[in-house]
Amino acid sequence: MKKILYVISLIILLSGCSKSNVKLDFNIIQTNLNNLTYESKPMFGKNDMVDTQYLSDKYGFDSSNIEDSLISMSKVVDSASMYAIFLPKKGEKAEAKDAIEEFLTKYDQSWMMGYAPDQELLVQNRLEEEYGDYLIYIISNDNEKVLETIKGINKEG
Repeated sequence: MKKILYVISLIILLSGCSKSNVKLDFNIIQTNLNNLTYESKPMFGKNDMVDTQYLSDKYGFDSSNIEDSLISMSKVVDSASMYAIFLPKKGEKAEAKDAIEEFLTKYDQSWMMGYAPDQELLVQNRLEEEYGDYLIYIISNDNEKVLETIKGINKEG
């Protein structure tokens, strides 16, 4: 009987900090990602922080299903690098994903014209990840390093 109670307690304890309880600190993430390097150069050195209104104006993005976001996009025409972290409103993850996919399709198309093959490759190799309730999208020279940085900065409850 004690073993059963022990196992049940252990299961409850381990499931108490499930992925859905992840809370990302966007300020720390922004600082740490701005300090990431690739081949001794800032990975996102040519980027600016933008908001969902910018995405709406430029790409027709519907942000009505987004509760919060952190978005960094290149400010120069020779770099496709970007990262975007979206927190959909409760119960609206599917709708948010659809809106994000529409935005990304337009973003991708703007890079698929043959002018910058190296950047086209980055766009094609975009990393998409669900982390807790967050939707993460990364286009960079080292997507895994960026993702590790994002995931390393969280508060689990």
